[in-house]
Amino acid sequence: MFTLVNQPGGRVFTISLRRGEMLLEGVQKAIEENGIRDAVVLSCIGTLSSMTWHRVTTLDAKPHEEYPTVNGPLELCAVQGLVVEGVPHFHIVCADKDGTYAGHLERGCEVLYLAEIVLLELAGKPLRRVTDENGLRQLAQ
Repeated sequence: MFTLVNQPGGRVFTISLRRGEMLLEGVQKAIEENGIRDAVVLSCIGTLSSMTWHRVTTLDAKPHEEYPTVNGPLELCAVQGLVVEGVPHFHIVCADKDGTYAGHLERGCEVLYLAEIVLLELAGKPLRRVTDENGLRQLAQ
């Protein structure tokens, strides 16, 4: 275990996506266009017409995952996570009339009416990830 001390970088990005745009792809484009290296998600709400995510399916040291898709309409209840080295690692929670779905956000989540994502840029010591012996990308010092 370790703790990284960082501070807000001063820039706050509000990303507004419209009907038919893709959630993760739109955020990645904003990250690239604005040169965002490290950031934290402050808020994300909206609606989706489809949601694709991945989730683990075992307790093994090396994860085994599945990639389900559910079609909407879906309420986008929350997204949380980090941007590290310009790469978003976000988890998502959505709900529809049949239940709640949660896991690691994947490409292919289409915005139904709108999605609003707020990122806070981090400054100080840059964050980084390294791949461990099980293939997991972990934060490193």
